Amino acid sequence: MLPHTLLVFCLTATAARAQSSTESGSAAASDSSSTASSSSSGSSSSNDSTQTESQLTFSQTLVTVSTPLPESFTGTQYTYASFNGQSTRNMSSATVESQNATSSASSTNTQITRTSTSQTLTALVGGGQKSSTGTASSTSTAPLPVNTQPCNGHVEFCNRSYGNITQVCAHNSAFAVKNNAGSNQQLGIEDQLNDGIGMLQGETHYVNNTIYNCHTSCDLLNAGTWQSELETVVSWLDRHPYEVLTMLVVNSDFTDVENYVPAIQNSGIERYLYIPPVTPMYREQWPTLGELILQGKRMIMFMDYDADVARVPYILDEFTHMTETAFSPQVADFRNCSIQRPPNLNQTLARTSLMNLVNQNLNTAVDLGALLGTDSTDAILIPNTADINTTNGQLDMEGQLGNRANLCVEEWDRAPNWLLVDYYNFGDPGPGSVFEVAARMNGVTPAPAAPAEAPAKKKAAPKKAVKDAEAPVAETAAAKEDAPAPIAKSTKAGPPKEGDSIELEGFGGEVETHDGEKTTLSKLAQSSKSGVVLFTYPKASTPGCTTQVQLFRDAYDELTATGLVIYGLSTDSPKSNTTFATKQNIKYKLLCDPKATLIQAIGLKKSPSGTTRGVFVVDKEGKVLAAEAGGPAATVEVVKKLVKTLGGDAGAEGVKKAEEKADAEAGAGAEGGEKEVADTAAAVADTAEKIDSAA
Repeated sequence: MLPHTLLVFCLTATAARAQSSTESGSAAASDSSSTASSSSSGSSSSNDSTQTESQLTFSQTLVTVSTPLPESFTGTQYTYASFNGQSTRNMSSATVESQNATSSASSTNTQITRTSTSQTLTALVGGGQKSSTGTASSTSTAPLPVNTQPCNGHVEFCNRSYGNITQVCAHNSAFAVKNNAGSNQQLGIEDQLNDGIGMLQGETHYVNNTIYNCHTSCDLLNAGTWQSELETVVSWLDRHPYEVLTMLVVNSDFTDVENYVPAIQNSGIERYLYIPPVTPMYREQWPTLGELILQGKRMIMFMDYDADVARVPYILDEFTHMTETAFSPQVADFRNCSIQRPPNLNQTLARTSLMNLVNQNLNTAVDLGALLGTDSTDAILIPNTADINTTNGQLDMEGQLGNRANLCVEEWDRAPNWLLVDYYNFGDPGPGSVFEVAARMNGVTPAPAAPAEAPAKKKAAPKKAVKDAEAPVAETAAAKEDAPAPIAKSTKAGPPKEGDSIELEGFGGEVETHDGEKTTLSKLAQSSKSGVVLFTYPKASTPGCTTQVQLFRDAYDELTATGLVIYGLSTDSPKSNTTFATKQNIKYKLLCDPKATLIQAIGLKKSPSGTTRGVFVVDKEGKVLAAEAGGPAATVEVVKKLVKTLGGDAGAEGVKKAEEKADAEAGAGAEGGEKEVADTAAAVADTAEKIDSAA
């Protein structure tokens, strides 16, 4: 924790922010006077929104601290539960409001004013879900209905374990206070949830028998009571019955956990809180989102320090359930996913049993003495807004969230559960980048943002933001041109991007199939019916790469429906790849590129060495149809979407068309073949144009 220096300060800056006609539902709404709704969206398609410039004023001088503040969590107040196995909870005595039960604190705590009420159960159908009784009829032969209701924006999430989903976490969610440099977000709680934030996190303090959302000290930044934040969340959950949320409470004063009970019960959120049958719950033991929705338990609450499930069973201990990378870094070194908390953790346990949170927020230490004009040596961490677009960027480039997430997949052999960020509505190449990263980790298309209660009239966003602003600034057109480009956005001098045409002859040099055949990308493309899919993987027979080749194996028929040919590509030797291919029983060939000449040519070589996991698709004429980095599931999803765009839904018909096209090009087509070739080429060109316009 940082020193509790009493100070209120603001920074001068100009920020571009999105506006809507409705006020934010944040607990800090009264302080921030926010009328902003989302300037970002969970969708990759851009949402038009009105952007206006708001002036933040100050009278103090801002001086950064040259020596970074220590990031270690030492001291007797930082206690961590030992991992001594799991304990089963007696659910008959568990604290749940729907059973009109109360916690041990409620009977004597005079701060509790709310009485218990009944709740309505939400229903889902089909999709492999259990019945409401948890059993299925053995006599029924009728097929189960198929669920079409999305859970957290995606139908596939209904059957996916809570412990196997990547979501974006808004750091200090409630700290959206206008004109205060201590804020971590620009938009309020309601807007955050509408945009797709899955975890709310925040620092809390216990002052005068009340829990407040305060940054370091309530005299520095006070975003209101924690209860008011919970009331906003309850209202949102009431109106969105198919959403499951997570809250991570930072117990900054290490106060007794029962002091949080009054706000929980008075806000009405207790009825939504999930109480697990065993503690701790290991990653693979969590129910699916559909099961949580059916139970009506759509909020999972964790606390970093001093949780006690024996007394308050719905506030779970954070560090027996998840790990965290380095907290609030002050140097933009995001080149690893090393675990900082809990300390001295068994790495096998961390990989197999715990969820994980990646802290992707960059901070600046501010000298309070300079601001106050005193000799004070105190300091406070505030978000580094100058680099916020890069920090939140979706690209696979060092320092960006997209690259960090990919590194975590390689290091942990699985995707992160939460990506914690400041000012989530800023990023590179634009708003919504943090949700793009989460979607890639999940192997899905970003879900559209939830509609506002009364959408404002859409207007075009300004093309230019104020230069050198200290507060978060939406990326300008000039900034986009100057910024390092991702694979799909590269310049002509860089690796090819979607829509580019490349000269296949000589491109990427010579490679070798795992069964010993020397070949080139040009030969592979010409021998295919419609093109080549290259998916890259770092190292054969490792967990993440095994998952990737299995996903391509299992989806092989679907991915080749339009005549595309699948190849895996790595720097492994033919011997290693042969063993890999044989063990995984794959239908396609693995390419060996020991010098990484082809891997580098398609933009997936790491510097100075190594391979970035990704996918590259090129047709017979050298037109690049896809080029991007991503996790195992995301790389497969890219090809699936492309196949559908190219007519893959037609199945055998798609293969037939591809064959006819190949025959026509070889001069073997029947009368009228030239016209069909022209029509097919026009369709491909039209598809490429659509892809370009969407990129």
